[in-house]
Amino acid sequence: MKKSRGFTLVELMITLVILGIVLAIAMPNMSKFIIKQQIQSQADELMLTLAYARAEAVKSNTVVYVIPNGITTADWQKKGWCVLKSSGTTCAAADEHVLRVFDSKTKIETVTQYATGGVKLGFTAQGALVPGTPNDGFKIYSTELPESERNANLRCIKINPQGRAKIERYAPGQCEIS
Repeated sequence: MKKSRGFTLVELMITLVILGIVLAIAMPNMSKFIIKQQIQSQADELMLTLAYARAEAVKSNTVVYVIPNGITTADWQKKGWCVLKSSGTTCAAADEHVLRVFDSKTKIETVTQYATGGVKLGFTAQGALVPGTPNDGFKIYSTELPESERNANLRCIKINPQGRAKIERYAPGQCEIS
């Protein structure tokens, strides 16, 4: 009598049922994990942008701005942002003053008061914020997370008058952006 090798139909069905149960348990947590990583990624990319803009301002001995790829504060989360020299006005790729363009993550809210018009985020040739620029910062979160988890995963980017930025986790009253 030959000994058969392989799985029986019953063994295969039991394996698939166990795999289905494990996936049903893991999937909700995996989607939350992905959203949390996108929040952190957006915060890291904004920090990279701010460091890059500050370094370019010092290197080129001129004012450098970080503005939304649009004209309103809501455009930070919809269209992304760019770094441009002081004589630039938009993030249009054809504008020779644009140094770098960044895309925003989908499903991630980026709240700030900086816009293209009156309140711009700029760095001087010494690396400090342009005089008159509020050192308000950014608030980054996702409405995809349940309300109970939203604040625990919210990130705040604060910029001091010397132009240094840092990421902080949410603390009540610490990340209020006008």
